[in-house]
Amino acid sequence: MKKTTLLAAAMATAIAAPAMAQEATDHASQAMGPQTEAAPAAPTPAPTATAVTDAEVDSFAAAVVDIQKIDADATIAAEEKQAQMVATVSEHGLTPQRFNEISTQTQSDPALQQRVQVAMSALATPAG
Repeated sequence: MKKTTLLAAAMATAIAAPAMAQEATDHASQAMGPQTEAAPAAPTPAPTATAVTDAEVDSFAAAVVDIQKIDADATIAAEEKQAQMVATVSEHGLTPQRFNEISTQTQSDPALQQRVQVAMSALATPAG
């Protein structure tokens, strides 16, 4: 139950993060501006962060798009939404833990935010 609650909270964060990627990037740039000049340059992603592959970005983006649809569906009870969201993550080939890790990284890595945003945009654009 606790894992599911944490997953739902992370999903809500993940849903908002890519949609506001540009705004977050702007805020991060403003916040880091003076510090970057005064301090030696540090690697953007934390060294302990696990690299996110292109396949994971695609899976994450597809899961987020589906989660948004589930969340917007007023015909689904709140308890059922949560279960469907967890199932959606698994259907897209991610464990809840990995989904949460990627979600967390999107909040602090503008390049990853951009990759997710591009993947989500590609899903919204009809092929062909």
